[in-house]
Amino acid sequence: MAVPFPNTAGGSTKWDDIAAGDEHTCATRTSGALWCWGFNRYGQVGDGTTTDRHSPTRVGNSTSWRGVSTGYDHACATRKSGALWCWGNNDGGKVGDGTTTERHSPKRIGGSTSWAEVAAGFFHTCAVRTSGALWCWGKRAGGLGDGTTTARYSPVRIGGSTSWVSVPAGGSHTCATRKSGALWCWGDNDSGQVGDGTTTDRYSPVQVGGSTSWASVAAGQFRHTCATRKSGSLWCWGDNEDGKVGDGTTIERHSPVRVGNSTHWSEVDTGWDHTCATRSGGTLWCWGDNDDGELGDGTYTERHSPKKVGSSTLWNEVATGDGYTAALNG
Repeated sequence: MAVPFPNTAGGSTKWDDIAAGDEHTCATRTSGALWCWGFNRYGQVGDGTTTDRHSPTRVGNSTSWRGVSTGYDHACATRKSGALWCWGNNDGGKVGDGTTTERHSPKRIGGSTSWAEVAAGFFHTCAVRTSGALWCWGKRAGGLGDGTTTARYSPVRIGGSTSWVSVPAGGSHTCATRKSGALWCWGDNDSGQVGDGTTTDRYSPVQVGGSTSWASVAAGQFRHTCATRKSGSLWCWGDNEDGKVGDGTTIERHSPVRVGNSTHWSEVDTGWDHTCATRSGGTLWCWGDNDDGELGDGTYTERHSPKKVGSSTLWNEVATGDGYTAALNG
């Protein structure tokens, strides 16, 4: 049964990084151990089986995991050494090991130890190296950003820039920030989720507006995007079904629109039909669809603008999936 308010997962108080997929979740602990749980038909939990897991399950024995990202039915994670590992459904090559073979446990991707960050989307994966170079693989229209619609079974370099900082992969589009503070997006754009003021699909990165003040960005699982600016303001765009853009309407937006007047937003994450974000004071806010209680406000009421979740001021990270939310508190 859906729970419309925050509920503790397990007894540990040492969670460090968390990622919410479609129906599975992964998180690292401060010890460097990796744990996953949820739907496991394709091995996306990473424990070597296809058995669904209803509580956190340890992935291997390593204590050197650094960060993790969950897609629709696959997951990827980096280790402290800079090595990259992926597992789960490998349709279109989104695991990145040069095959389309389903992987039920982590599979090392190439021999590089220079991976800094990875983002797993629905049908593709992207990652940034310590050099600032951007690489993507998998399939889905122009979501890879290499100017084609060709599926790639191994990482391919996107452009020649070495100034990429962060890259979230959405359902069928991708966005990334550069060191300059510029924001670029590409891929499916049927609802304006790329943010360039059009609904034209983009097969290569296009800059979103002329601003160089973007701080972070989140590409949603179902055609919307949100991003924070260095000022602490929050902006969203794309599909606005159920009010997930957060501007108080359900009107589709093809370019960034400001969400409220606050300049204290610190992190935002975009799920299927809802969005959640933390503020610098440690509060958590969510909006959009609430059929499964994913907004955490104790109701199943749809919200078209940010709604505060409880009274805690200890929220420090949030991850949104399909009909649920996971967040770290304390």
